[in-house]
Amino acid sequence: MVSIAVRSWVRYLVPFTLLSALALSPLLYLAVKVAPPANADTARAQLRLAWIFGATAWAFQYWLVAGVAPAVRGVASGATLSQWRALCAGGANLVRAIVPSAIAITAVVLGGVALVVPGLVMVVLVSLTGASTRLGEDAPAAVRESVELVRANLRTIAVVVLAIVALDLAITLGSQLAIVPAFSKKTTAAKLKPIAELVRVVALALVVISPLVATSLAALATKKRA
Repeated sequence: MVSIAVRSWVRYLVPFTLLSALALSPLLYLAVKVAPPANADTARAQLRLAWIFGATAWAFQYWLVAGVAPAVRGVASGATLSQWRALCAGGANLVRAIVPSAIAITAVVLGGVALVVPGLVMVVLVSLTGASTRLGEDAPAAVRESVELVRANLRTIAVVVLAIVALDLAITLGSQLAIVPAFSKKTTAAKLKPIAELVRVVALALVVISPLVATSLAALATKKRA
């Protein structure tokens, strides 16, 4: 699985990164719109936004799995795609995955509203929705396939999902420690400026790392399905 994921990521670095920018475009849009904070309250709100990016990146990464899946399956089978074909097939698969991914995320949200534990369980169970070969069928089919595949390999996939969430949060924490100075209500606007940069750095870092995350899930699904 690791070999397939790494080979796919290296081979299709450019198209996968473009697909990642598309899948994570809501985060990029919000990051671009962030202006330097004028006061400490605004700075804290922007700091929270950066952490929201890190805490919710998995949802966009699950969608991105659909974008990288065709190329990953090609690498696994030996029928590799061209760079252009990987980009086009990935983009088309992202479109097919919009509704199934929305259903998967809704299931996670509803599980989280009910109780924390069901929400966490659903995060794992729907993680392979984008890698489904049934995205072109009725919308719930891909979600059902993910649930069935994960249940059969629960321990392995749960560890991978936990590592992904931990990585996203680690990116946010590392960026904050490297960029954001200590501040208080008396801190001047000039010294608060790096916090707006933090939001952009976190968004860009997630775009860069997400293709590797997505290829890992796609490769895992391909291997377990075989």
